[in-house]
Order: sequence, then C-alpha cells, then structure tokens
Amino acid sequence: MRALVDMLLPVIQTEVSFALRRRALPRRRSSRQDVDDFVQEVFIELLARDAKALRDWDASRGRTLPNFVRLV
Repeated sequence: MRALVDMLLPVIQTEVSFALRRRALPRRRSSRQDVDDFVQEVFIELLARDAKALRDWDASRGRTLPNFVRLV
C-alpha cells in the first residue's frame, strides 16, 4: 500500500491542484489544505469497493497505472 501511495501521490496532487486552480475565483488560490483534502477524497474513491477503480486498470491497454489514475 505504501508503494502504491508513493507512486500515485504526486500524480493525484498535480491533477487536484490543476483542477482547483482552473475552478478558483479570480485572485484566489486554493490552499494547501484544500489540495490535501481533495487528494484524500481521490484516494478514498480509488480504494472504495475493494479498489474497483484500480482493478479496472489493464496495462495491455497502453496506459501506465499513474496515467490511468490521471484519466480517472
């Protein structure tokens, strides 16, 4: 689990930060706490239902696991 989190954390942080910046009010940046909260929510969803979202990944379809998570 630690290796999985270490691999996916930078990808998820980047995507969450980008999404929050894209939707932020003018002149208001999202706080680090906002990013951390949403990152936690993403991990909860990825691991929900016995990690169904992660188990749907199929390497033979051409995406690495981090790129698949970025897509999801």
